[in-house]
Amino acid sequence: MARPYCEKCLRGGYECLGYEEDQPRIKIRWNHLPASADIKTSEAPAPMVGGCRNDPAGTVTDRVAKPSILGTALLHRKISRVREIGSDLAEDIKTLHRSISASIDMTHLDKEAYLACVAGEYQGLRNPGTTLERYVALVDKFEQNFTTDLGRNLPPRDATDCFTARLELAILKFFLGDSIAGYTLLQVLRPKFLLLVATDSGLLVEQPNGNLAVSFPRTLSSLRHELARLISYDVILSFLLGAPPMIEYGYEGTCDGDGFEWIHGIPSALLQIISQINSWRAGSRVHLDCWQDLELCVFAWKPLQATLGESFVPGSTAFERAVVQEGWRHVVLIYIYMGICGVSSHDPRIQASVDVIFQLAEKMRNSRIGIHMLPHCVVAGIAARLEKQRIRVYEKLNSFLDPRAWLLRGPQFNRALYHLWHSTGAGGKAVTWDDYIRARDTVMPL
Repeated sequence: MARPYCEKCLRGGYECLGYEEDQPRIKIRWNHLPASADIKTSEAPAPMVGGCRNDPAGTVTDRVAKPSILGTALLHRKISRVREIGSDLAEDIKTLHRSISASIDMTHLDKEAYLACVAGEYQGLRNPGTTLERYVALVDKFEQNFTTDLGRNLPPRDATDCFTARLELAILKFFLGDSIAGYTLLQVLRPKFLLLVATDSGLLVEQPNGNLAVSFPRTLSSLRHELARLISYDVILSFLLGAPPMIEYGYEGTCDGDGFEWIHGIPSALLQIISQINSWRAGSRVHLDCWQDLELCVFAWKPLQATLGESFVPGSTAFERAVVQEGWRHVVLIYIYMGICGVSSHDPRIQASVDVIFQLAEKMRNSRIGIHMLPHCVVAGIAARLEKQRIRVYEKLNSFLDPRAWLLRGPQFNRALYHLWHSTGAGGKAVTWDDYIRARDTVMPL
């Protein structure tokens, strides 16, 4: 039998012993840790591209797997497996990771599980620095797997899959606290979003000037969930961050779907009004309702439970949902008056709605769905005139650390509000919506 070459040992999974015939060759078997194993690493592993380690000699087959949906549920299911344990096991895991030969094709590894573990460690970091930058770079390299496909003309189904994967990556970046990168990636998706919408003529509406716009109510209630998700995030981020919307929307008809309402707590009808205000502030050329009509729509809106004649039991989920939705009524009213009419926070209508929001917030103490009050707290904080109100907003926002509902965490908004309260709004002075945008842009530029 011919003596083995080192390359053959590597390909066959053997430990290379050179040319000593008196020692047997040992087959290497990799034992995978069970899914329930708790892992902690204090240092980022070597970067991987396309699921493989970099191989200067070109012996690695760099295959890019078909884009898959990361999914919020997948992310949180797998992050929950990552826990802090002893440093000895962490060192063993790092040693095992470094020992894998560069010639072994690693594309079969579960990239999503690997990325989820990295995300869990990244999210748990306390001191940003070199290690943090390594994790950011790792996520960026994972994103590059989809860059080529996004720039090519793909079949409709593949284009949808690629778009959805990039959307999930953008959401992941928000979850990891890199809101600027997440928002930038959402903007990159705009051209592909328009191409996907163009494949369904029912999602377009012609304007009086002959231009086409994306139908907001039809897209939000369509079965193309990836498109509905993007416009919902577009509306919410434009509202909370004061950024111009990425898409030109048309607002014929009303929204019939309630999927977004069940997930985020905001009724679709009120979400459409917020989107109209965003478009108005951005100088949109589409037909928009006047602020008086929008105000009447807000006053006339009724929650679904009320139209069905259901009664609410205090402390029940239905009761808390009704509290959140009633709070949205006053959030939207404040946005109409300050966002379109340009009134200051001292306007009596504004202060009346602020008082109602604080009263409703009292009913949501220790509620498990309290995170849905984050936008309420931001808007109430903008218009809050009294110091005790501002303190309550600040403390409440500091408790909202879960970004799953709104992509952003409460402390991120506290930075903008703190700047607003100690500059234009110092001493309880009146502020405008533009004052808030300038404060946000100072501490959290996009």
